[in-house]
Amino acid sequence: MSGPLPPEHPDRPGPAGPMQAEPPALPRDRRGPRLSLRAYFVMVILVATVPLAAFASYLLFTQGVEGRTQLEDGLGRTADTVALTVEREIVSSVDALSILSYSETLLRDDIEGFHRSLTVWPKMRATWSKVYLVSADGRLLFSTDRPYGTPLGSLAQDAGFQRLVREGTPQVSGLCPREPLGPNTGIEVPVVVQGQLRYVLGASITAAQWQELMRGVSVPEGGFLTLFDAESRVIAHSLGSSMRVSELLQGAAGHLREARPGDAALLSGDMGVYA
Repeated sequence: MSGPLPPEHPDRPGPAGPMQAEPPALPRDRRGPRLSLRAYFVMVILVATVPLAAFASYLLFTQGVEGRTQLEDGLGRTADTVALTVEREIVSSVDALSILSYSETLLRDDIEGFHRSLTVWPKMRATWSKVYLVSADGRLLFSTDRPYGTPLGSLAQDAGFQRLVREGTPQVSGLCPREPLGPNTGIEVPVVVQGQLRYVLGASITAAQWQELMRGVSVPEGGFLTLFDAESRVIAHSLGSSMRVSELLQGAAGHLREARPGDAALLSGDMGVYA
């Protein structure tokens, strides 16, 4: 039997309610900021130029790295060439002095005759500034830049001379004030007579002569070359005479002491790259 559903029954339709109203529209000035035409132009310019600027900066950076790499490669090759030239000069000087050590006048202890022959003959090496002879006890017997018989002092306390006497092998000194010979690079060989060390024959190469060798070196733009001795003293360089080399090379000595003799070291400084 059917009848009206009770008011609380879930299937009984409820009274029709009023239609839900739409939310009120926001005022025009609350929908978001309006950009002016100028602001749109600024945004367009930024979007267009910022990527281009970043790409241009990247290209400049890569070109700078590539240019420095090329400079370092060029300086490395030039430094190797100069090192080989210096080595050849030293080896040639040792060979020339070894030939002179077998001179007949020297082997028969004719010191004055040997001095005369050296001053009359043309120099065996264009780089030599003088040739000198030292007795086994360190007395300087003569130097070709002085008249024979001039008192010259002694090299008995010189470390290079003592090493030659002890080891009996040719020695090359650094650029140092070796009194009374003056600042030079000394190349010395033993003179052995009847199995005994009789004399030490040496030749001097001044810093000016090493500097002359550096003038003929082609150095890449932005770099320079410097020749050091084993004690990190500057012997010659490819810079102009007006440049203060000691300031340019400040701090390089520590790096150079770690290099082996004959190595070409490539360093960077405030003035550029140098080898």
